[in-house]
Order: sequence, then structure tokens, then C-alpha cells
Amino acid sequence: AKYTSANPDSLACDLNLAADLFAAGEAVQARDTAQEVVDQYMKVPGEKHPYTLAAQNNLGVYLSGTGEAERSEKILTLVVASMRERFGREHPNTLFCVMNLANATADRGDLP
Repeated sequence: AKYTSANPDSLACDLNLAADLFAAGEAVQARDTAQEVVDQYMKVPGEKHPYTLAAQNNLGVYLSGTGEAERSEKILTLVVASMRERFGREHPNTLFCVMNLANATADRGDLP
């Protein structure tokens, strides 16, 4: 079977590539790659699917890394709400997203 850019395995590889790019200091490329993955995941499997939420979480981190803390915070706020709805407040994935939201809020300079 031929893999396409919308294939779940290809998208997972692309999301891993974004993480590697970010770790290598290529935040803009990481952001752009993650955005492409999010766009594909929004179509299938949909906006509330765990894969989509994980990709959005990563995108939020990369946005903070490119100085887009306000956009990051908006995306991560939605991700946290969806994670709480799907998995509950105490689920490790939810808490991980809450931590990233707190970091984005701090990056924006909006902590007490």
C-alpha cells in the first residue's frame, strides 16, 4: 500500500519530525510541520480525537517556541478543555496539556 500524506502512519512520522526539528532549534519548521499534521487530523479522525489533541498540544508548544504565546495559549486552552471532557481532569495526558498551557501563559507574562 502506498502511503499518502494523510495516512495515519505518515502523520505520526511528521509529528515526530516536528519534535525533532524543535529539539534541533528549528522552531519555525517544527511549528509549520505540526500545523500541517493538525490540519490533516482535523479532517480525519476529527477535532476531538486523541491524535488531533496530541498534535494540537505539540503545536501549542512550538508556537510558544516561535514567540506566538498568545496563539499558543488559545490553542492549548481548547486542548485542555477537550482533554478534560474526553479523559477527565486527573488523566496524565490532560495534566501534561495543563502544564503546557501554564508554560504558554507564563511565556505571555500573564501569571500572578
